[in-house]
Amino acid sequence: SKNLDLVFLIHTSQKVNKNTYAYYKQLMHDIIRDANVDAGNVRVSIVVYRKRALVAFNLKKYKTMSTLLDAIENLKLYRAKIGNVAIGLDMVKSKVLTPAAGDRLENAPNVVIILTDAISKA
Repeated sequence: SKNLDLVFLIHTSQKVNKNTYAYYKQLMHDIIRDANVDAGNVRVSIVVYRKRALVAFNLKKYKTMSTLLDAIENLKLYRAKIGNVAIGLDMVKSKVLTPAAGDRLENAPNVVIILTDAISKA
């Protein structure tokens, strides 16, 4: 199987309610459900952003599909008035897509999927 380092960058504004967040979680589940996480081919990270960004977990954190899906299911909803995608992307670049956080550089392509319901203020 092919390697992949996948980052979900999730916008959590005040407009993102529990139903929207549940949809985000289901979408992430649907995207990774056939990924080869258990064999180590696919690594997943989640970063949430508002006015500031937060790494929910990095690429090294979850090595099995079951623990990864549990982590996604248990993600907390943090809300703020402003969403700044530039801050989120900077966090992905500086804190997630690094060897220390589990990025495999040349051995796996990096993919960032942005989940948002708004236009960025950046």
